[in-house]
Amino acid sequence: MKAEVRRAKEEWINDHCREIQDGFETNNTRKSFQSLRELTTPNSNRISTIKDKNGEVVTSKEDIEKRWTEYAKELHNYHIKTDRNILTTLSIVHQLPIQTEHQTLHAVKLLRQ
Repeated sequence: MKAEVRRAKEEWINDHCREIQDGFETNNTRKSFQSLRELTTPNSNRISTIKDKNGEVVTSKEDIEKRWTEYAKELHNYHIKTDRNILTTLSIVHQLPIQTEHQTLHAVKLLRQ
């Protein structure tokens, strides 16, 4: 895994170097200096690795986005198993008579004594 991360970092550096060189060759200094700034500015964020379902490390931006989409869909498509006994119990509870405010206050007073 470390070798794969090292390879990805080296590829990222090479891409930025190509962008800097292309920017200077086409007189696009803004592009060159932006790439140079990205290369030389220290990154305070830690890079966390993302793995697919098979445990393989995902490095490309498109694959990372696909994995996050897949993960979110799995989270939201969670099926809850219902117990029919609970549903019948709930329907019985709803059939109980509703207490009035006076009855509730009276019960609270009795509990305080």
